[in-house]
Amino acid sequence: MPRFRVVTKHQISGWRFLFRRIEHALVRRDASMLDDPQRGRSTALSLGVVLACLLVAGAAVLSFFKPAKQIGDAHIIAEQGSGALFVHLGGRLFPALNLTSARLIVGAAENPVQVSQDELAKYPRGPVVGIPGAPGSIVQPSAKDSSWAVCDTTKVGAAAPVDQDTGLPTTRISPTRVTVIGSALVDNAAIRPLADGEARLLREGSTTWLVYPDHEHGVVRASINLGESAVTMALGIDATAPVLPASAGLVDSIMEAPPLRVPDVPGAGQTTTLSSGQTVTVGSVLTVATVDRGAAYYLVSQSGVVQINSVLAAMIRNADSHGSVATTTVDPDVIATNLRPGGWPGTASYPAAAVHILDPERFGTTCYHWSRGSADPNAATRLLVGRQLPLAVEDQNLAVPLVTGSGPRGRTADAAYLGRDTGRYVRVTGADPASPLRESLFWISDSGVRYGIERKIDAKSASDDPTLTALGLRDPVLAPWSIVSLFAVGPDLSQQDARIQHDGIATDKAAAGLNVGQP
Repeated sequence: MPRFRVVTKHQISGWRFLFRRIEHALVRRDASMLDDPQRGRSTALSLGVVLACLLVAGAAVLSFFKPAKQIGDAHIIAEQGSGALFVHLGGRLFPALNLTSARLIVGAAENPVQVSQDELAKYPRGPVVGIPGAPGSIVQPSAKDSSWAVCDTTKVGAAAPVDQDTGLPTTRISPTRVTVIGSALVDNAAIRPLADGEARLLREGSTTWLVYPDHEHGVVRASINLGESAVTMALGIDATAPVLPASAGLVDSIMEAPPLRVPDVPGAGQTTTLSSGQTVTVGSVLTVATVDRGAAYYLVSQSGVVQINSVLAAMIRNADSHGSVATTTVDPDVIATNLRPGGWPGTASYPAAAVHILDPERFGTTCYHWSRGSADPNAATRLLVGRQLPLAVEDQNLAVPLVTGSGPRGRTADAAYLGRDTGRYVRVTGADPASPLRESLFWISDSGVRYGIERKIDAKSASDDPTLTALGLRDPVLAPWSIVSLFAVGPDLSQQDARIQHDGIATDKAAAGLNVGQP
């Protein structure tokens, strides 16, 4: 009976070497074994087997911890290859036009579950659902501050639009490009705020407006008749002062002040006696020397005297000086005993001093800026003038052209810029910086389109409103309607509209062709 004998490590190594040598002699007809290519092959085979085992083990582990996605109870589905969206309702898949519509249908701000085409093939299909033209995605912005601007970039002088047939300037082509901005602005050497004492003359339609800083409202516009010399002389405006064409969007955004004109004084030209016994003419201007060696001006009315500023005093005297070369100087006590409280009606916002009209050829861009911080009780407004939009250099050409741009008589902007966010969630307020209005809700996308958001009337908060819950929106920032209205009009976002089924969708009549080359 054979017996097992103990062998040593060297015997085993020698046996293996002898086996390889015999194999080498048979394959290569050489037993010298100066090289051993067979060993490299066996090593590669061994490594391949090891790697294959590792891959199989890794796939097994991955399938355990991350199995292939199945539709299951998911409501919003996306096909892995194409990204096509579906809504899973009642065991049926409904193709969705966009993610916003899908979220409105399911009533929750869910993200799509990625599944394979084979998994989709297991379910029956339904008609297309959703809101045509709704935004592809809505994400609650993190910014709490609100900043909005409308800018006119006007072509003047040699840059003005010219009729190709006559070679003369034409109004058939709008000289003004309107850009609406929904992000923080950048002040630099190319654009700056309007300084005190500066003003801009704008013409929109048949009306000329003087736009100037105001201590209460930031900046205001007041209509002015440049043919009324009594007014223009008092304001220091020359008859040849340059007037810049302006869009209705820019003009309507600026707070309107009473027209700049000589006020009517009842009983002007009649005489009245002050309490001191002095007889003065109604409608004349009295002067009192102040302690700082200046002068204060007062308008005589039938019931007393009213304090006015130097510009208003000059307007009144330019219109009718009542035969006096200079104003009548009286003692301060005379004014004190005859002073009426308040100012002259309708003149509180008149400029306090003569203004300097900016040259349009040096400052061809005009922007109205409305901003409000999250902790500010009121908004702040200002006018910016310069040579370019108040954006960073690298962002100057990032404004999105709007298909329904304004044209010469339009009411929407030509382009829109909202930075690199997906959009802004806003509640409309009034143009007045202290406006108490809190009106409609809108989502403004980064493509420059505003979407009205249907809200439940009796909802006390965003969590109580099914539409806002579905969109994942809360805490809107305020924005003036005068600027919001300049964005292109998109469809309203509501659950009812999102649930509408479509066999086909009609062509947008306001659309325009894509005027760029192939990718």
